[in-house]
Amino acid sequence: MFPLQITGTITAVATGASTATAIPNDGAGNRAAVVYITVEDEAAYVRAGESGDSVTNATGIHVTPGTPLLMYVSGQTHIIHLQGVAGADRISIAPVDNGPYQR
Repeated sequence: MFPLQITGTITAVATGASTATAIPNDGAGNRAAVVYITVEDEAAYVRAGESGDSVTNATGIHVTPGTPLLMYVSGQTHIIHLQGVAGADRISIAPVDNGPYQR
């Protein structure tokens, strides 16, 4: 078992338009292979991809407050996000520094 070490959280706003946010670097300065994603107030749909990609409620993972998501994103450059309900919501993306997937 590996303890999770989360560093360098970035915050973005999930709105009615699909938006891409760059995956943050881990503590060693590398693009994170695993990220920890949370939403603050409502809900959002997310997926890993590239800067020009999009997400819909049919293609994304539904993340709600109190239910964080641990996502393997190695090989991807961005987290694509979209609001899950009528209002915009803040989404936090944090790199996970240690564990079985660390480079």
